[in-house]
Amino acid sequence: YEEGTYPPATSTGSFGCSTWGNNGWCRAGARLNVSGYEPLGGYSIYRMEGNYTGGNEPAVNCSGSSCSFTPPQGQGTFYYWAVSDYGDTSLKNSLGYKFDSEAPSVSLSPSGTSGGGGWYRSNVTVTGSGSDAVSGLASLSLSCGSNPCTVTAEGTTTITATATDNAGNTASTGL
Repeated sequence: YEEGTYPPATSTGSFGCSTWGNNGWCRAGARLNVSGYEPLGGYSIYRMEGNYTGGNEPAVNCSGSSCSFTPPQGQGTFYYWAVSDYGDTSLKNSLGYKFDSEAPSVSLSPSGTSGGGGWYRSNVTVTGSGSDAVSGLASLSLSCGSNPCTVTAEGTTTITATATDNAGNTASTGL
């Protein structure tokens, strides 16, 4: 460094997860971890700041040289920087994350000619549906083998639908 100039503060970050799912998604225990370092002797990092937009206004503000917090559900980028009591800040860094801890929604809908007491007087067509607003729906399966499926047997038949999102979270419902 030239005489009279000093190296700037620095910052680093990582995305941690206690339960990894599919496709790089965290299903539980998601943490954004950021820290800063002031190389100039006698000075220190007194605050870590960051946001999810890339702008300069902090949405997250932690006292001290490091902090850890849970990101919002979804896929995004966290931008962060360190603030030194020397008066400088580190360059803005970014950290990507994918977090989906919520199961998808799943439902079954029967259709046919209704009889009395919840029974049907005809074949019953059962249609499954599912959705996931965070990582998206990866698959939907029905225990009858197809969607929709038609029940032709007399008596009681149980159909189960299972939905899986792109993170690997699952949900089931029966009819």
